Amino acid sequence: MPEEMLRYRDKYEKTLYDGETRNKSGNGDIEEFREFIIFLINKRNKHFYFFHNAVTPGRKEVIREAITKTKNTEIIRWLERYLEK
Repeated sequence: MPEEMLRYRDKYEKTLYDGETRNKSGNGDIEEFREFIIFLINKRNKHFYFFHNAVTPGRKEVIREAITKTKNTEIIRWLERYLEK
């Protein structure tokens, strides 16, 4: 998951769980990302491996290169989130 979303979960997670101290839900990006990842995992196709290989090294250069090599807008959307800071 992109660092920005992990770091500021209150801003990005819509679901409020019992026992949480926050009282305002986020924009739902975390739930969308989870759905995207689960979809990729269930398919285990070339898109899954492409995304996995782009984010696993944890290097922005690899992610930037991957963005230039795909036309899949959903993958580009989430790869760009890894470049935010």
